[in-house]
Amino acid sequence: MKLGDDGGVLKIKASGLDEGNFVQSLKVNGRPWTKSWISHEDLVGLNGQGGLLEFEMGPEEYKWDTGDVPPSPGSLGEVKT
Repeated sequence: MKLGDDGGVLKIKASGLDEGNFVQSLKVNGRPWTKSWISHEDLVGLNGQGGLLEFEMGPEEYKWDTGDVPPSPGSLGEVKT
């Protein structure tokens, strides 16, 4: 998937992908990931060339997203008009 006009590419891989399977784990750019959300910076990578999401899927429901909750819009700073 192409990310914007800068040419960065988001690659998504999934092992164990089968109808009805659930996420067991996720790696973002090679790092284990426990959050259910991903920032734009994480998606495009540090160099702007893109990112990699690697899902491990399985037949049983599993609580993999035990990390921080997403920031609320109000905590991201004042919006300039």
